[in-house]
Amino acid sequence: MISMSLGVAGAILMVAAFFGSVYPVPEYPFNLLPYIFLAYLLAGAAILIRLKMFSPSILDRVELDLEGSEGAIIGRK
Repeated sequence: MISMSLGVAGAILMVAAFFGSVYPVPEYPFNLLPYIFLAYLLAGAAILIRLKMFSPSILDRVELDLEGSEGAIIGRK
């Protein structure tokens, strides 16, 4: 129950931070930053979807590499 409430609180705070960065509209160079971030996010999602569709073996290798690195980081495996 506590982990769920922490997750909900974290999501609410992230939404508040997002709205704080776009309203009120900041001055010139800073008003572009949320949209540049969104463009990078969409580009990354497009690359991930393309890999999933055309080269799923690459994602499997990345998953295995990350699982192997987890043991080195937290001292397991």
